[in-house]
Amino acid sequence: MMSAVASAATNEPGIISNTSFEEGDKLPEGWMGYPAGLCVTLIWDNMTARSGQKSVYVCNMDREGSGAWGTSCKVQENTPYRFAAWVKIKKGTGQGVTVLRARGRAKDMEKDWEAVSESKGDTGGKWQLLELGFTTPPGMEKVSLSLWNINGRGDKVWFDDVEFDKAAKQAISAARENKH
Repeated sequence: MMSAVASAATNEPGIISNTSFEEGDKLPEGWMGYPAGLCVTLIWDNMTARSGQKSVYVCNMDREGSGAWGTSCKVQENTPYRFAAWVKIKKGTGQGVTVLRARGRAKDMEKDWEAVSESKGDTGGKWQLLELGFTTPPGMEKVSLSLWNINGRGDKVWFDDVEFDKAAKQAISAARENKH
């Protein structure tokens, strides 16, 4: 499947920008860092990349903390999507997990809707694909997409080459069946 790439100003559903983190000035264009802890480092890394010259990095230093890089995207309701990113993980000493998360709230929802991928552990210094399949609920018009490392004491995680596209319902069902 082809991933969708467009400028940050797009209004088309299912399109995110700067999927390989190459564009930007002080931060990768279209992406924000979300540190949740005192010792979380978020870096736009120009030393490590799967493709191109840049990636984004999350490191939870010597304490448990969480950090993420995120963007938002218009979506269509009741539509299956596939969100994926290539990750390179060097595990520390904590019980950290690396996941992808989609989150949003439709007009009539009382609380946020959320979909989270299975977690990925140490990748042995190699890039591996992490994927999340989900179907947007009725009324959903926009989702936040996040690349998370949660509670990993000493974890070092790079993300690159993000993919976001409409997925066939069969692929979403197969992914869910393979989890069990």
